[in-house]
Amino acid sequence: MDKVLTGKAYTHLYFVYINIQFYLMFPLFLWLLKKYPNTVKWAIPAGFALQWGFFLLNKYGLDTPVSNRGSWSFSYFSYYLLGAALGIYYPKIKEWIIIAKKNVTAVRLLSWIVLWACWLIAGLTHVYLFYETRLHKASFNTTLFDLVWNIHGVLTVLVLMQTAFIVTKKLPKALTNRIARLGELSFGIYLIHPFFLFFYRQYPLDTGTAWLLHLWYIGGFGLTLIGSWIVVDFFARYVPFSWIAFGNMSKPVKRSIDQGTLAKKLDA
Repeated sequence: MDKVLTGKAYTHLYFVYINIQFYLMFPLFLWLLKKYPNTVKWAIPAGFALQWGFFLLNKYGLDTPVSNRGSWSFSYFSYYLLGAALGIYYPKIKEWIIIAKKNVTAVRLLSWIVLWACWLIAGLTHVYLFYETRLHKASFNTTLFDLVWNIHGVLTVLVLMQTAFIVTKKLPKALTNRIARLGELSFGIYLIHPFFLFFYRQYPLDTGTAWLLHLWYIGGFGLTLIGSWIVVDFFARYVPFSWIAFGNMSKPVKRSIDQGTLAKKLDA
């Protein structure tokens, strides 16, 4: 029961526990931002302050630190409030986020290059820290891990937003429709995917060959995604009240939006 209540019952289920905490706090944040609109501009700094205040207090200020820190929503406040700020200010900043010919200026182009360069450096640093720790038993301050993880995560949000717009414009319509459907079913897929992981992991690959092990992990990813997708889509189509188990899911609709129209909608 303790593992269930702290989100540690199985792989990835900590996210449910985190979301419950955030949903309980959401009305307070919504009221605050509506009551005092000027606080919106402080959302991103406040997110970092709350998250790092929790990190540092837990490490240096508590006699008994929180053992399962990753299951507390304060560990992710920079991402929560970054998302809130991006959503509120998106009409004003979309020219800076979306990579398109009509948005190009010298300053924006430089900012995009800097963003991607910083993201790449942060990602490589993140990999280096774990590589040295696990392979060579190197020792680094845990705060350094937190810092690199946080920087890498925040920059990844922005890079993925830019990438998503480019991919949406370039991919075939049939494929973008499938991706859109995946997004509609994503919460249900998240809820059921540990079931497929559990059974897949009953048959681990006993080998010292790295590329075979990577293939085993890729196979698990593919099976888990496709299996979960099939099950959740079936429930969405044919099972009444499936939203109780998997959230609000719409039935598939015929999409006739061409790529140009879709790009215009994203630009809007």
